[in-house]
Amino acid sequence: MAGQVLQGSLLAVTLNGTRIQCEIDSTLNVTTNTTETDPCKPASTEAYKAAKWTDASVDSKTWSLDFSAKAFADAVEMNNADILELMVSGDPIVQIEFSTTQTTDFDFDEILTFSGEGILSDFTWNNPSTGESTYDVTVTGKGAPTFTRVPVTT
Repeated sequence: MAGQVLQGSLLAVTLNGTRIQCEIDSTLNVTTNTTETDPCKPASTEAYKAAKWTDASVDSKTWSLDFSAKAFADAVEMNNADILELMVSGDPIVQIEFSTTQTTDFDFDEILTFSGEGILSDFTWNNPSTGESTYDVTVTGKGAPTFTRVPVTT
């Protein structure tokens, strides 16, 4: 059965309980860090052995969330100035959420939500000579996140 393709515009980033205004792009990164076990050379009494498969073990897991949005010069809730203020003079540890949103055009079977505590670790304010100002933020995960799939009931 073919499913309905999830449009990128239906995923939203929320920081400390407030949705990021005029978000342009967002990327969730989840990584499993591994170490490969080195295979042993054959003993001098053993015949030549063909190449061996390597084995890997899980060392740790990390996550981060990158997003871009249009910058605002006025008091729009949770904008570039709010995030920069948290990084410069506030607490860069934040609650972040990355989730799907339901609309009348896209009515999905589940709401997907990834959330956790993270650290505002990178802020870039882009100001071209022509066009709109934007900003990019990286939130580095702090501990284990949660991922939930909640069925939508009609």
